[in-house]
Amino acid sequence: MAFLFAFSGVHPFLFGWAAAAMSMLTIAATYKLIQMMAGPWPALVASSLLAFSFWYVNFGRYGDRVVLLPPLIVITMYVLWRLLTGRTPRLWLSACGGLSLGLSLYTYPSARLLPVLVAVLCLIEFKRTKRRWPFIAVAAVIATIVVTPMAVYTLLHSYTVLHHPQDVSAFNPASQVDGIHQTPLEAAAATFGAFFVHGPEGWRANIPGRPIFGPFFAAFFIVGLLLALVRSKTASYARWLLLWLVVLGLPAALSEGAPDMARLLAVAPVVFVFPALGFDGLRRLPGAIGKRVRWPAMGLAVASVVWLSTQTFTLYFGKWAHSAGSYWASDGNATPLAALLNTRSEQNVFLSLAEVDPIRLLVPRSGHFLWFSEINKAIPIASKPSGSTLYVLSKDAAIKGSLGQMLTGLQALPHATDPAGNPAYYSFLWPRADAQRESERFIAISGTMKPTFDLVGYRVQESSRGAVLDLLWRPLVSAGFFDAYVHLIDVGGHQITQSDDLLVASPIDRAHPYLWMTQHTLGHRVGKFDADVGIARRSAAYPWNVVGGTIGDVVRIPIVFSAH
Repeated sequence: MAFLFAFSGVHPFLFGWAAAAMSMLTIAATYKLIQMMAGPWPALVASSLLAFSFWYVNFGRYGDRVVLLPPLIVITMYVLWRLLTGRTPRLWLSACGGLSLGLSLYTYPSARLLPVLVAVLCLIEFKRTKRRWPFIAVAAVIATIVVTPMAVYTLLHSYTVLHHPQDVSAFNPASQVDGIHQTPLEAAAATFGAFFVHGPEGWRANIPGRPIFGPFFAAFFIVGLLLALVRSKTASYARWLLLWLVVLGLPAALSEGAPDMARLLAVAPVVFVFPALGFDGLRRLPGAIGKRVRWPAMGLAVASVVWLSTQTFTLYFGKWAHSAGSYWASDGNATPLAALLNTRSEQNVFLSLAEVDPIRLLVPRSGHFLWFSEINKAIPIASKPSGSTLYVLSKDAAIKGSLGQMLTGLQALPHATDPAGNPAYYSFLWPRADAQRESERFIAISGTMKPTFDLVGYRVQESSRGAVLDLLWRPLVSAGFFDAYVHLIDVGGHQITQSDDLLVASPIDRAHPYLWMTQHTLGHRVGKFDADVGIARRSAAYPWNVVGGTIGDVVRIPIVFSAH
């Protein structure tokens, strides 16, 4: 991708193009590998089924690192097969195999079992391995050299590399994906069920709930699997295919969140070999029956591939492409968002978005924007507004409904929509003149909650929602979850109400200083009160929970609420 960007610039098309190129390489390499193993007809059917499956068409258009894994696996298997079974192995072939094996470990965590698969295959083919050991050794050395930087990084930063597999392991009793814990048996059953019964619910990888195989192809998959089991006693290729399916299927089968189609992608090339073997088995029935059904069986395979391609075309360019679910799962709003940001000239830009990486790629100056959490209830404002301010919020931003209530003069800008007609994002312009007038309405105050925030201003307003206290905070920290609270105290010294806002700290930009504004609705009040204002820490894992006591000082602000 870096090579493509260097020549063509950053463009969304390049991500899909690179993924499609990798998927086409996988299909071609799969054909070549299966041709050597089982013959041209199973190879043609298997590679065609892979090419036209919704699963692989879908992933083959995503600019995601996981799409690099299947071609490297197939190339590694191809080289190993040639080294162990070919007539004339070559050192350059060993080098290619070592390179592909080493590079695969940089793609996706499930690739970490590929060396295990290679080792197991070398062991079960021990006689051949013994004869060809110099070529295997060359491949192993080159793979080791290629993977050494990753190995060194893993030793120095083991948590960074290994914590995610540990977190999602079904053997980890504390692991949860989407709030659900799966036992190893449940995860394995869900993964197996994804082939025939029920696929994943997410739109990113699938039509929700759709299995990989419908009943027709499932029947041929089972037939092909049984044929491979029977032939595994005498045919090396059958043993290789079965071990590939089992060993590289383990990361998906033993992880939380099953079925996970990305983790299963390591077995995608081999999965479609089994229905191809089923079709081939029908073509090669013995005796007079075999002669009669040979051509009809081949015609059935061709018709099945054509039918699958038509079905996938209809699903991918119809139901999936026009679904709001797939739009959001694919960060479909990133492109119109980038188009908006690239046309704006405001120096003060505040973004509450989840689509961080796509925007950083597509909008060169986005590194100077302030990004703040979607769950943040506080609003960032420029401490010394030198120009107008642009706010861009996701549909899930906590402040999208309160921003207009808190900032006088805020102007809503046009926005794109998703396929269901809902806003793809929200964008607002706060003119400089309105921002300056707003800042003049605040009363300066000096309160320190070191080392987290300084309370620098407040104002009291009356609204239809009751008495409102707005607070301005100067950030002293660049990260953390905090509770900005107000306790309203009456003249008798009793607390009569409390208001809390979640304030999630963001990186401090010295070149473009900003403040946080929180708004506290205190109900319909009349008379004199004291507002005790403070900061406490919230849990990073559960931001709605306050942990620990008040940080720094509690600032008391005397306020008066008058009747309308």
